[in-house]
Amino acid sequence: MARGLTIVTRLLLFGIASVCICLVIAGRWGFPWLFGNSFDKMDFLFLLLIPGILALTAHYPLTAYFAGKKKIGTNIRGSLIGLSVIVIGDLIFIPILGVKAAAIFSSIGYFTYYLYVLFIFRREYEGKITDFFIIKSSDWKWLVKTLSTQKPVNV
Repeated sequence: MARGLTIVTRLLLFGIASVCICLVIAGRWGFPWLFGNSFDKMDFLFLLLIPGILALTAHYPLTAYFAGKKKIGTNIRGSLIGLSVIVIGDLIFIPILGVKAAAIFSSIGYFTYYLYVLFIFRREYEGKITDFFIIKSSDWKWLVKTLSTQKPVNV
């Protein structure tokens, strides 16, 4: 189970990170073009949100795992911890830093949530934390094999 979740997490992170890189490159002109001139400074805010986006991407397989194991309390506690970080950070720092604080503390809150569910998962399964982040060539082979068969491939 742990190996499958780490493979899916790595592939999701790689895919979303690739999209984020493209959005960073195209963001300076792309955001205003899509949403109007009031979004002309969105590219910098998007950079601040990227760690949070990646944390949300990485936590998705783990929260699905906990829900499937009927350990929904883990997801609820993690959500409350992340929400608390966001609300407290926003209340303190938005008056000082404005919308930048909202982006920063959203990322910190999402990352906190991810670290919580990752910590709980790592208590159940042994392994290295880096297994969730560093993509391997075998991940691509697994993905191709899984997509080319009708049955799920054992990991």
